[in-house]
Amino acid sequence: MQVFEAGTIRTVQGLLLMGNYLQKRDRPNTGYSLIGLAQRIAFGIGLHRERPSAEDKVAFERHRQLFWVVYCFDSGFSITTGRPMAVLEGFIDQALPRNIDDQDCDNSSVVPAPVNYPTTYSALIAQAQLVRIANGIHHEFLSAKTANQKMEYQLAEIMAQKLDVWRDNLPTYFTSPDVPAWFLGPRSIVLWKEQNLRILLWRGTKKVHPYLPSRMDARGRCLDAAMETIQSISSFVASYESSLHPGIVWYGTYFIFQAMLVLEASCLGRDGQPDQDFPCDSEGWEASISAATQCLESLARRNSSAALCLEFIERIHRSAGSTAGEMPGTQMDSAQQATDGVLTYDYLFDPTAWTSEMDNIATDPVLRELIGEAFLDFEAVPTMACDLDLSA
Repeated sequence: MQVFEAGTIRTVQGLLLMGNYLQKRDRPNTGYSLIGLAQRIAFGIGLHRERPSAEDKVAFERHRQLFWVVYCFDSGFSITTGRPMAVLEGFIDQALPRNIDDQDCDNSSVVPAPVNYPTTYSALIAQAQLVRIANGIHHEFLSAKTANQKMEYQLAEIMAQKLDVWRDNLPTYFTSPDVPAWFLGPRSIVLWKEQNLRILLWRGTKKVHPYLPSRMDARGRCLDAAMETIQSISSFVASYESSLHPGIVWYGTYFIFQAMLVLEASCLGRDGQPDQDFPCDSEGWEASISAATQCLESLARRNSSAALCLEFIERIHRSAGSTAGEMPGTQMDSAQQATDGVLTYDYLFDPTAWTSEMDNIATDPVLRELIGEAFLDFEAVPTMACDLDLSA
């Protein structure tokens, strides 16, 4: 207990590693608790406060980096599991990390000037900026859900505009093809997170604007975001096979599965049968489902969870009697077939339900870049329990 009574930087780092490792090893609740403990200790030793110093040393920049890693972890896990945020934005005055190249620096060095090319901290900076928007979206979503409502359309538009501004202000190396190979993965994951936020935003929003019904409805915007996600991930997997280390493979599986669920759910009516108002035979729908299926088949060779995702999609098709065509998947035994009844309209349309299916978060690439790969065992891939009651 004395270790926790006197908090240190190393304690925070160790708890982050332990928590993230346990999440990856199918111990999400224990991992969540340890990350929460890391956050409490970080607050206890003042990492959330900017430290006035006569000299701008690398040691203080390390504090910034660590705090924002903790912040991103807490936010991401809270959104994934539908749990309230533990951090109040108004009590944080710690500046964002700077995009510095500090390979030749030690803690006593003066912080070098920021650079305009990818560094170890580029993805962390972009993600920290995105997380601030994500927290606002999550807060509004939970507030509406508490009142058994959906978010107002006009409020969702404001949030979407903030995401647009975030994307427009990203450095050019987030869109340029001329970047180091090591940066392709972290860059893509940050962009996939933004697309995933758009899916969650429009999925939890009232369908139409109350005063401007001619605006594109929330359902259409959500489907567009899902199709963009599938296109982005499937293109990455097809184009950058050498970059598909286990961490990136996990995130690709995580995000493309959610996008695929959105497309599948869009075809179901309240009775769980095909929705006649949205036939699942449009060219865009079929192309996206086909691309996602091929992508998951490729990812399944590296990650067993991707194979489970394919089986889960097959169960949706079998349960709903979909006419969209045969999907790849293995034959289910009688016990699995008996669980097909959980695939209801409300289950698929509740963001906190289907995002929580994959809440065993693998090691985040941002943390991995900061601490190296020596400690991280990626060989044991967490499985995904598709039949849990996650409504609580």
